[in-house]
Amino acid sequence: MKSKAAVILFCVFAVLIADNAVGGVWTELKWDEPLYSAGTFNPTAIYGDTIVGTYIPKDGHGSQGFVYDGNEFKKLSKPGAYSTKPYGVYDNLIVGAYNDSGSSYNYQGFVYDGESFTTLNNPHTTTTLLKAIDGDRMLASDTSTVTNDYMFDNFSWEEFEIDGAAPYTVKALDLDGDTIVGRYKDENGTNHYYVRTGDTLEILEKPGASSIHGAAVDNGLIVGTFSDDSGSHGFIYDGTSWITVDKPGAYNTSFSAIHGDTIVGRYSELNGYQYDQGVFIYTIPEPATLALLTTGLLLMRRNRAIN
Repeated sequence: MKSKAAVILFCVFAVLIADNAVGGVWTELKWDEPLYSAGTFNPTAIYGDTIVGTYIPKDGHGSQGFVYDGNEFKKLSKPGAYSTKPYGVYDNLIVGAYNDSGSSYNYQGFVYDGESFTTLNNPHTTTTLLKAIDGDRMLASDTSTVTNDYMFDNFSWEEFEIDGAAPYTVKALDLDGDTIVGRYKDENGTNHYYVRTGDTLEILEKPGASSIHGAAVDNGLIVGTFSDDSGSHGFIYDGTSWITVDKPGAYNTSFSAIHGDTIVGRYSELNGYQYDQGVFIYTIPEPATLALLTTGLLLMRRNRAIN
């Protein structure tokens, strides 16, 4: 088992690190919609060919949603709402939050099935933002600072708790099966990112990183963004090894979400005295895809066996 894992990890590094971790296919995702600014075009989730996210229209009328099906964009705005923010997608279901007044204290959760919006609110919190979905399970956040995040499962709400976390700081960002990634603050106010699979908790600590910003998970692979002295970079973590991925020519690279071998994110490039911003679709190169997926699944099975 150990020798096979070593071979797998070697293959991963041979493909991704030997070429400065810029293998794979980078595709620019552009939308002709008039935006308030390029920096407001933000992908939040991906499932198959479907990408969802948010943008601010040029008239500045609150954040609105978009759905990209691999060929064309469609706007996603709840009728009568001031702001509509899709955060997660699974099959034909999209989850997110909307508000009617523009206030951050008036958000309500929604589930959109391609035809109609259904409001879903957490009875334990004052606001509800549905942040991710996997099957019939969803993650729910609150804009207030007096609650942790919740899991919605089988019509019940369960609050997240982590030993050593400061009160009301446990946040859940994404889920895949029984694996959840998120963040919390300790009693000293320091941010930590975590991976929880069943009863097993791992704290994400990337060597050399000054901080981690955001994380998403699919099939045992965790992606996100970290910062160091040279800027912001995307990362892929398989439970053992960290791989840095930078978009060629970009000053900053940020990973937002993953499904299968496809990652969506944002980047910025220095253009004279300003930064140009954009959105990309990144396909993890073969054979690294199979190697990483195999490694991740092996580690998940090993953790379950230990538990």
